[in-house]
Amino acid sequence: MDSKYNVCSKMWTDLNINFQKQTFQHCCKQTAQPISFEEIDTLKERVFDFHEQNILNRKISLDDNQLPPNCQWCIDTAPDNIKKVWNIWDDQYITNVKPQLKTISRTSYIDLDIGNSCDLACIYCGPWSSTMWAKELGQPVKNTIDQNWKQQILENLKNYIGGFDKDRKLIFNLLGGEPLLITDTYDIISYLSQICGHFENKPVLMITTNLNCKPALLKKLLLTINATKDIFEWNLSVSIEDIHERAEAVRYHLDFHTFENNLRAVKSQVDHLYITTTFSLFSFSNFDEFLLWCFDILGKDDYTKTWNFSLNNVQNGFTDLSYCPTKLVDIKKIKQVFNDIINTVDGVNKFKVKQVHQHLDNMYQRTGTCVPDSQFFSYWKAMSQRRKIDYFSFYPLSEITEK
Repeated sequence: MDSKYNVCSKMWTDLNINFQKQTFQHCCKQTAQPISFEEIDTLKERVFDFHEQNILNRKISLDDNQLPPNCQWCIDTAPDNIKKVWNIWDDQYITNVKPQLKTISRTSYIDLDIGNSCDLACIYCGPWSSTMWAKELGQPVKNTIDQNWKQQILENLKNYIGGFDKDRKLIFNLLGGEPLLITDTYDIISYLSQICGHFENKPVLMITTNLNCKPALLKKLLLTINATKDIFEWNLSVSIEDIHERAEAVRYHLDFHTFENNLRAVKSQVDHLYITTTFSLFSFSNFDEFLLWCFDILGKDDYTKTWNFSLNNVQNGFTDLSYCPTKLVDIKKIKQVFNDIINTVDGVNKFKVKQVHQHLDNMYQRTGTCVPDSQFFSYWKAMSQRRKIDYFSFYPLSEITEK
């Protein structure tokens, strides 16, 4: 969406609280902002919207018509980023509500990033968000959270949410690491169930998960869903972007057979399910096959009704899609497969379909914008040797030649 305003609605509607790093973000691509004990003590529940850096970010965006420095990723990657997908406020709306945007809360989506315990070491992740990655690299496994900081945040979150209008539709998303491995997950679910009773519409409770869990953990999840379905609208955001051996190479330690069985078990137990795909160097060229698998296992007639895609991409590093030569991605074929399926579906949400097309276009524009250098090839050689996986046998790495 072209706009005269450099305003991304997520800067107002989204809040990410990272308990381990003690930071806030107001968009998943935004630079994380450290939040001190002093700022929490001073601002209390206002800290979530009106900490010092967020006030400055809003001012720059509204008054100076510029993306603020905390939005450096979108600044650096324009026009080949996904800002156009996120910026859903049109100019007329922004003009009408501009004075209020500086002073009131419009938060409707809250990420709670509760730790880095994880059983996978995905190629585009790292030890900062996965204990399995730390083990692979021989680094200390750190998953410590300052309980005093966490307690202060949760106490003020109660008052913050309590001040929302009862008709607000609120979404919580529990992130890790892998939340199904983190014991705090179920304590936080219990806590949220106690502070959200005043809403007329059930808040959405989402867990972002790799669904690689063993039967006992899957059973605990399903029991929790059943016990709280009268309180929450349950969503699952399932992280996956390829199938079979390719998925296992990218999401290292994944058992795709276990994952697929778990997905079949949970899909009918939640209100809505999102297939969260992270476009990387490996995932775009085979996306047509992945689309066919998704519609087969989840049902094409239920698309945008009970399940949908949530599309993301690697921000930087040697797994970035930008290293994939454009010629290796048959974007026409990918779109044709998608269109052929949805054209047979009645009542599909056209806006959701449009978002998928926009994201595919943006990702295609991103391909080929970085030239692999010696560091790129050294990285993948080291990764291949360490994991005993020949990543150079995977398309498109096999088509990229070191000069």
